[in-house]
Amino acid sequence: MKKSIIYAIALSLCLTTMAEASSLYLPINSRMSELVEKMSLLTNMPSAKKPYPLELIFKYAEGIRDSHPILYEEIEREFIRLYGNTMNRERITLSLRGSNNTVKSIPNSHGLSTDSPYFIEATYLYKPGRYIQLSLDGSLYQKNNNPKIATNNTYIATGWDYLQFDIGYRDHWFDPFYDSSMLISTNVINSPSVTISNPVPIPLLNSNYEIFLSRLEKTDGILYNGERISGNPMLLGMHFDFHPLSWFEIGLNRTFQFGGGDRPGKSLDDIWNAFIDPVRYDNLATTADEEFGNQEASITFAGNINYFSTFPFKLYHTIAAEDTRELKNTNFSSNAFIYGVYFPYITKRLGFRIEHSFRDINWYVHHLYNNGYRNEGNSMGHWVGDTVKKNITYDNMAGDTGFLMLTWQEKVDKKFSLYYRYIDNYYLYNSKIIRDDNYKIANEGGIIYVKGVKDREYGIELYGGMTPLGDEFYLASIFINLL
Repeated sequence: MKKSIIYAIALSLCLTTMAEASSLYLPINSRMSELVEKMSLLTNMPSAKKPYPLELIFKYAEGIRDSHPILYEEIEREFIRLYGNTMNRERITLSLRGSNNTVKSIPNSHGLSTDSPYFIEATYLYKPGRYIQLSLDGSLYQKNNNPKIATNNTYIATGWDYLQFDIGYRDHWFDPFYDSSMLISTNVINSPSVTISNPVPIPLLNSNYEIFLSRLEKTDGILYNGERISGNPMLLGMHFDFHPLSWFEIGLNRTFQFGGGDRPGKSLDDIWNAFIDPVRYDNLATTADEEFGNQEASITFAGNINYFSTFPFKLYHTIAAEDTRELKNTNFSSNAFIYGVYFPYITKRLGFRIEHSFRDINWYVHHLYNNGYRNEGNSMGHWVGDTVKKNITYDNMAGDTGFLMLTWQEKVDKKFSLYYRYIDNYYLYNSKIIRDDNYKIANEGGIIYVKGVKDREYGIELYGGMTPLGDEFYLASIFINLL
């Protein structure tokens, strides 16, 4: 009891200093991400986009103080560690890895592949004042047999509860799903972006918004004036979510890849017109040079079922489209559908999640961009975009994926996860599945075990399987996190 009172006082002090202030974000792969997902379900915290603002999590943490005291204490203890001082270390990760000769991108790992023999990352949270805060992140690993430095999640945040500006390399994730997001995810290295959003929900329908503009890495194969040129495309993203009911959330999302080299995209009016009216300003273009870019959209639904207090669960669903159909802004083509269910408490410590996705053809490929909807060679949306092969362009495949995950965790200092993925890529013609001999039905899975000792964590991960192109792979890694 005394310990709970001390934590509550410390949490209140944090909340007091954060009121009407800017907020940093909890890294999507944080050591307590699974605990926050449980809390999100139990409190109806908005979950249609990630990463979660720390201020948002603080706001909802109080809702589980009496009903789930252990979960409450673990979350607030971790937040005091992250937000208690001016400079706070999220973690330093040191990892040694071994794999076979198959080079495979690891889903949702900012472009990291199985062939890197090491991975080093350091993340610090710095808050010099209430209205300006910084996240400092740097990682070192090997890519294409060369050392690579990345600054994912390095950004500056400034603003207030309902209007915040983030400048830098922050994550974006427009989906309530755990295993991936159709439009934008952490599957690629982060490019510099400017983001406007609200860390705390607007009271009207508990709503949230986010708008970002990012300058992607340089790529070749951009069609302009009948030739293929090189340049840096732009990516514009928009998100809005709201709660028509306290337990039910709807999210609306758009992304727009455009420009690069001398392609149009320099005028704000052109960008806005093509974004809000794609038929008139994009799809009706008479030549490829007049066509503005590559657009995607989705609507997400999530419902938290807390009527059974001892067995709560979450149902969620995404409908996505790669383009318009029949020259109407309200008709969509190349659809994708994702379904998921999450049970945080199969037992006191064991949670279970299952997700399934289907996508039509035309996802993550586009005739204006030989490299499609990608950044530095990785799909900016669902990781399944990395499972198709490239000749001049990437294969235009449809397909299904499945994801199962069991997680044993009650406290942040000990976690065991077991996961499995299923991938089936194929062509579709008039709704008929056509198999390609180059592609196999693939399976992969992994085990992660992490144990904390004082201010350190020790862990091991085993990951392996077969790719849809028939290549077997494995990865074994041991790591230590300095907290």
